[in-house]
Amino acid sequence: KESFSNSLYIDYLGKDLEFLMNIKKKFSIGFCAFVMCETIAIFRDIHNRNIYHCDVKPSNIVFNKTENKIYLIDFSVAQTKNTSNNCMIGTPKFCSYYCHDCIPYSSRDDLISLGYSMIYFFYGYLPWQKNKLVLLHKVYNLTNIKESKGNLLSFLKTHDSPEEFIIYFNYCFSLDEKDEIDYNMLQLLFVRLIKQLNYTRKDMSSEVESTNAENIYI
Repeated sequence: KESFSNSLYIDYLGKDLEFLMNIKKKFSIGFCAFVMCETIAIFRDIHNRNIYHCDVKPSNIVFNKTENKIYLIDFSVAQTKNTSNNCMIGTPKFCSYYCHDCIPYSSRDDLISLGYSMIYFFYGYLPWQKNKLVLLHKVYNLTNIKESKGNLLSFLKTHDSPEEFIIYFNYCFSLDEKDEIDYNMLQLLFVRLIKQLNYTRKDMSSEVESTNAENIYI
């Protein structure tokens, strides 16, 4: 007797950046710039299709070592432009500042969450993770996370942040939820930084391989 079952095959794209951060602890500015540049390109594509990811964070950004390419995964809570609702969505550490006020989700919020991930990659932590009031009895205090996110630009200006980070967030925070995003301008911001650093795709792979962990891609 024959039996049949349904199976789902998913391409293995590589290790997510949260996994790699647990080993590397932080990434170089060149690596951060490449991640930003490639993920912004992904945003342009999905946002033009009226899709918002809604949970952009390091564990949902994957580095493919073979292709030296970035992928965005896990669209399980994604929303469309016409179905975006007025409730907080995403992961508290990485969700947009505006999500704390339950403002309808927009493309601006994906960009801001990506920016928080960039900060995490570069510094090895998020400013609100250093705030003792954020964690009360091991539970996230959303009020204090929101307050710390509101002070982000001040943090960047006092912690030797690359100028591109500040320009990026100034642009994101200047946007209204219905504004059109200038993806080309944002990409060019990081393309120029990559060229200035003379950082290449091979450097991305080398940076990941420099970890002390053995065979992390097996």
